[in-house]
Amino acid sequence: MSDTFLFWLGLVADIMQVLGVGGVISWSLLNREASPRAQKVLEICFMSFRFGMALLALLMMLGIAYLAWGILADSTGGTSNGFVCDPGCGSVADFPATLILESNFIATLISALIMLPICLIVTWSVATWSTKPFTTFKNLLFNRNGS
Repeated sequence: MSDTFLFWLGLVADIMQVLGVGGVISWSLLNREASPRAQKVLEICFMSFRFGMALLALLMMLGIAYLAWGILADSTGGTSNGFVCDPGCGSVADFPATLILESNFIATLISALIMLPICLIVTWSVATWSTKPFTTFKNLLFNRNGS
């Protein structure tokens, strides 16, 4: 097939998808009281949107965790293997092997202990669409009973 045909086929498919998804959401919003099916479609749309936002938040937090790990690995005398790239630093493909070094293990442990709870709380907060995870974590951290 020619590239021009594939381009136009993809463009038509994209337009049909935008119109179709927009039409389904519009129909659901207009008929949510009259039809239980419209209410279910609307719930599925909002759940998939929240899942996408939670996944985006998780990926952003993991990027920040990798940044924190790289700073800690470089400051403890290890190598982040490409984080601060000098001429013989290696590649990111060697990343799992660099965790075995002692200084990198310390950096991994410290960054995991700090960033793992933060990543989970932010992702949980976006997925539930509330700030309750932050208050729950604060209450557990300071040993309070729901106040």
